[in-house]
Amino acid sequence: FIFTALLTFSCSSSDDNSKDTSNGDFHPPAWIQGVYKQEGSTATIGLGFKFSSGDFCVQLMGGTEQCQQGMISLIRQGGGTATVEESISDTTYSAKMNTPGGQSTTYSFKKLSNTEIEYIGVKFIKQ
Repeated sequence: FIFTALLTFSCSSSDDNSKDTSNGDFHPPAWIQGVYKQEGSTATIGLGFKFSSGDFCVQLMGGTEQCQQGMISLIRQGGGTATVEESISDTTYSAKMNTPGGQSTTYSFKKLSNTEIEYIGVKFIKQ
């Protein structure tokens, strides 16, 4: 279910490419930076996230990692338009990626504690 939710796209008409991306498109706040694993899963299987100051990666089953800045950069290198809209607060981090064809994907995280975040109703524990 969570894997499907990660890959679900919704339509968007936003193609604003005026944002300065010289320092990258993603700016996760300090409180979320680190590696998180889905509650109840082991370190080698299950969904997880890795946040740094300039990117975040989705960690899928089997150790596959999909970093969002890399995806946006590949789209642009191929001549496509891609933008990122972020919303950052003391307790939430959200990134909406608008990609070619009017497609968009949004990731929204909520801080539950200094070691726990929530994504689409599922708790993730900082490793």
